[in-house]
Order: sequence, then structure tokens, then C-alpha cells
Amino acid sequence: MRRRALFLRSMISHPRRVGAVWPTSRWAVRDLLDMGNLPGAINDSAAHVYDYLEGTKADYIVSSVPFTSLPADVRRSLLEAARGALAPNGQMLVLQYSTTVLQDLERVFATIRRRFSPLNIPPAFLFACSTSEAPNGRIEEASQPDGAGRMPYVLSSLALGALLLLLLGRRLGRRR
Repeated sequence: MRRRALFLRSMISHPRRVGAVWPTSRWAVRDLLDMGNLPGAINDSAAHVYDYLEGTKADYIVSSVPFTSLPADVRRSLLEAARGALAPNGQMLVLQYSTTVLQDLERVFATIRRRFSPLNIPPAFLFACSTSEAPNGRIEEASQPDGAGRMPYVLSSLALGALLLLLLGRRLGRRR
């Protein structure tokens, strides 16, 4: 709990550097990674990308960069560089806490699949971006595991926030 409080304090102190109010949940990470076929792809640190690509292209790029807190030109150049590094059927998997980045993704990628991950604080928006056209359109809703994504964003945020406050209240009450 102390690490999470430190994370929140860092976000308040430096919102452009942290980009989130709470660490990403394992459910949001799992939901994002489930959108791609990663077991058959490159799986290592970005620091070693040149050792693996050697002039070829990446099957997947996984990103939780807080794009909405970046200047527009930096955001655009990062997305264009990612698109350029992808193989023809490659995908960039993006985790965000708002849909604000969607316009930038639409400018750079031909197809975008979206998924909502409510079991995260705050709930996360997931995007699987591809350079190839989808047969039925440009943006599509990805299938949701276990009914995820059916709860409106605001409602799920309020419910999760209330639960968090309840749990914190109980912990503080026990310490007195």
C-alpha cells in the first residue's frame, strides 16, 4: 500500500512524468497482451531491440507511454516511429487511461481494435493498432473477456473508487 501511495504522490507532483494515478492492474496488462499473439513474437526489453530486429520489422510493440501528457509533435513522432518498426501484419498494443489518443492513432494506423479494461484503477482503454486494413472497417471493438467493457467508464470508475475508499477507510479505522 505504501508503494501505491508513493505512486499517487508522484503523479500529483509530476503528472507529465508519471501519467497515471495508480499502478496498472494485472488484469489490464493481461487484457492488453491477450489482444495479440505474443508467444510467437519477440519478447525482450526494448533496450535489446537492435539485437533482434537486425534491419527486420517487429511483430508487436507494447506501450503504456502516457501519450496524452506528451507534446503533440513528440506523440506523433513516437507513433510514426512505432508504425515504421512494425512488420506488415504487426500490431502496436497501447494501454491508456483515456481515449484522447485515439485521434492520433487514427492518423497513423490503418486499423484500430479497442477494448475496455474496467478492473484497473483507473479503468484502462486498450488499443491494438495495425498498419493493414481490417475487412470491416477502420475501428472495431475487440471482444471482451468475461463481459468486460459493458459497464460505462464513469460508472466503473465510481464503483472502483468507492471500493478503494471503503478499503482504505477500513484500514485506517483498524490503526486507531
